Amino acid sequence: MRDATNIAAIAALHPDMMGFIFWTKSKRAACDLDPKALDTIPDSITRVGVFVNASVDEILATARQY
Repeated sequence: MRDATNIAAIAALHPDMMGFIFWTKSKRAACDLDPKALDTIPDSITRVGVFVNASVDEILATARQY
């Protein structure tokens, strides 16, 4: 997920999980996503981040941001 409109639309369907790719080389990368776009996701939906060869520090920093 990388588009705020799509995120809100999918959140309205109440999936169990919603995934975000944080690998800059992916065409579907959410690296430039405004963190406020995730405000529409209820706490009942688990957010999942996909990382490739990222350090623990990078993963934790991204998790805090989003």
